[in-house]
This record gives sequence, structure tokens and C-alpha cells, in this order.
Amino acid sequence: MNRIQKLEAEIQKLKKQEADKKKAKYQYLVGKCIHMAHTSYEKITSIARVNTDEIGDEVVYDCIHVYFDNREDVSNSDSSIQLASYAGEYVERIEKNIISQEVFDKAMDDCFAHIKRMSINV
Repeated sequence: MNRIQKLEAEIQKLKKQEADKKKAKYQYLVGKCIHMAHTSYEKITSIARVNTDEIGDEVVYDCIHVYFDNREDVSNSDSSIQLASYAGEYVERIEKNIISQEVFDKAMDDCFAHIKRMSINV
């Protein structure tokens, strides 16, 4: 039984090393800002884990999430800024949707202004 426990411990050690390698591979995404949908802006703050399947590597990350609808022709009363959010997406899609820090900052400022306007108009 002792030998089985040692082998299981070695397997767990190897799995952790492999997971750490995958996380290290995508550390360059930390600090990047992304715009995944017209209502969603995110700034990646850390990499939680990486899942791999037949499509590719999916990065699960912690982020600052800004949500609001910035279309002028839409009546919108929902906006939020979450400082401790998380999401997951395939690396290729993340890389295609990277935006500048300035664009992210403007989205956050616009979201906050919208929240402030809504609180004054109540």
C-alpha cells in the first residue's frame, strides 16, 4: 500500500507541475484589457488555471469587470463595476479582443458616470 501512496503522490506532484507550467505560459495576459462583448470590458488581474481540450487552451482568470450598455439608442438602467470577478475564455479569442488601457479606463469612467446619473435621477 505504501508504494501505491507514493505513486499517487508522484502523480499529483506531476499534475501540479504541469498546471503551473500552463499558468506560467499565459502570465503575459495579466494586466491586459479585453472587450469581449458590447456590454463587457475586463482587465485580467491573475490567471487561476488553464484547461485544455480539443479546441485549445481555455484560460480561467480573475479580473475587474465593467458592465454597461454604451449604445445611445438603448434604454439602459443596468451598470456595474466588479473588482473581484472571474471569467474563462479560449486564448485565441482573448488575444483577438485585447484593447488598450485607455479604452478600458474610458469604459470604466463612462460606466461610473452612468451609475452616478442614474442615482441622481432617482
